[in-house]
Amino acid sequence: MIGLVLAAGAGRRLRPYTDTLPKALVPVDPEGAGTTTVLDLTLGNFAEVGLTDAAIVIGYRGEAVVERKAALEKKYGVKLHLVENDKAEIWNNAYSLWCARDILTEGVILANGDTVHPVSVEKTLLAARGEDRRIILALDTVKQLADEEMKVITEAGRGVRRITKLMDPATATGEYIGVTLIEPSAAADLADALKTTFEKGPRPLLRGRLPGARQPRLHHRHRADRRRGLGRDRQPRRPEEGTGDRVPVLTRLIPSPVVVDINGGALADLAGLLADQRISSSGKLAIAVSGGSGLKLRDRLAPELPGADWYPVDGGTIDAAVKLADAMRGKRYDAVVGLGGGKIIDVAKYAAARVGLPMVAVATNLSHDGICSPVSTLDNDNGRGSYGVPSPVALVIDLDVIREAPVRYVRSGIGDAISNISAIADWELSHRETGEPIDGLAAAMARSAGESVLRHPGGVGDDPFLTTLAEGLVLSGIAMSISGDTRPSSGACHEISHAFDLLYPKRAAAHGEQCGLGAAFAMYLRGAHEESGLIAQVLRRHGLPVTPGEIGFSDEEFVKAVEYAPQTRPGRYTILEHLDLSADQIKDAYADYAKTIRS
Repeated sequence: MIGLVLAAGAGRRLRPYTDTLPKALVPVDPEGAGTTTVLDLTLGNFAEVGLTDAAIVIGYRGEAVVERKAALEKKYGVKLHLVENDKAEIWNNAYSLWCARDILTEGVILANGDTVHPVSVEKTLLAARGEDRRIILALDTVKQLADEEMKVITEAGRGVRRITKLMDPATATGEYIGVTLIEPSAAADLADALKTTFEKGPRPLLRGRLPGARQPRLHHRHRADRRRGLGRDRQPRRPEEGTGDRVPVLTRLIPSPVVVDINGGALADLAGLLADQRISSSGKLAIAVSGGSGLKLRDRLAPELPGADWYPVDGGTIDAAVKLADAMRGKRYDAVVGLGGGKIIDVAKYAAARVGLPMVAVATNLSHDGICSPVSTLDNDNGRGSYGVPSPVALVIDLDVIREAPVRYVRSGIGDAISNISAIADWELSHRETGEPIDGLAAAMARSAGESVLRHPGGVGDDPFLTTLAEGLVLSGIAMSISGDTRPSSGACHEISHAFDLLYPKRAAAHGEQCGLGAAFAMYLRGAHEESGLIAQVLRRHGLPVTPGEIGFSDEEFVKAVEYAPQTRPGRYTILEHLDLSADQIKDAYADYAKTIRS
């Protein structure tokens, strides 16, 4: 039997602590020292009852758990296994537990990542084993219950009959406290039940009524009137069900901006775009600008936007995003505008999500696909984290402004777009090897985005090429929105880039430079030598690195980054996890890769 902790959720009720940490790493020291977390207490309990292995399902801010993994193992003497919930922002605990379905076959003591409890709970669960009990829940039958508790009704001889928050506290037997013992014999049935729960339950992201969904039926008097022939104020007959009389149903909505404006001089039309009733009916806007290109454009645009308040943003950090959100709160803006590079747009996306406002991205460079993605990548005390946010409702890219930015930003965007090809190959590999679902539409969009940039004959100074690159980055962002995660644009290429960021934070190169190099090498690892060579050739033509030495890293440091890379996205299956190469094998593979692309 092993321990299992569900720690993938965002823990919004624990904010501001969970703005930078997963809920399991929120400090709970009585004296406020900040050294003991919920996860510390849980792992300590597991160790005390004799468990030597534990799995942690991570998602939101999962990299913080990755960074502490070795220290936690040493402190508690428990071997940790990390499982990634790649839909942590949109699915609940049922999906997290399903992600750990293979571990359930070992038998587990399960604890929620925000549950603080004494070790007596684990001891009591272990003592209650036997008599064909397959799942044993820990209940508090003493506490006075209120609306928020997870209430349970039990029946003698039959166990738990109902569990829900939506129950009159007076009728409940007690509260489920978030700790459960699951026997190996229950694993298969539980996995099937969990899958049914999240597949047949309400779909994520579709929280409102779909356009065209049936409204409650009208009362009989009005319904009869609608069946009459045309004339006067009468309406056409509503289609009846029958052969040849059925209308296809739209099965899903595609999350995408209502406006995408990519052309030279696009900023000249910005005021008109922001006046769109779908964006701002009153002209009351909050505009976040960078200290560089953003401030220069403010002088140009401010006279055309008299109802806007301007907020200079200092860097792409979580603190800057929270500060911006706090400054905007309560001022009744229609929308938030992020005007600047990728960092400012990420800050604006996060702040807009925090205060519940739509966000417009006005990009001044094309360094990565975050300009239209449902993710904000922000720096924090533990390094860099990715946060799920709504995508921009509108996107403006003025090619005249893009050409004025340093060319390294365009080159970085090229590397990020081309890396889609490797990411999709990894997604398809995972689909074949592990059965991971693949969204065909998202994959097609991301692949098309990468291929269009890879095969375009133009250069970084050509408008047709810049348009293709901008469109490719936008399509990549929409593909991520469709799939609900970063899978369409993030595979081994991004794992390698994240490893550079974590291992060499003060020396890391641009994101797209690292991803492009990672993509070329990952394609070589999977035996696609021709495709790897083409990617390297195109990267080199645009002035991007194809070897680690070209971005200031030794071959040994590159080998170390590739070896470490799978730890940056636990649970994600790519060519790196598939091959599971040792350091010596990576070294040999890189030597062959380097020889091939130089020949």
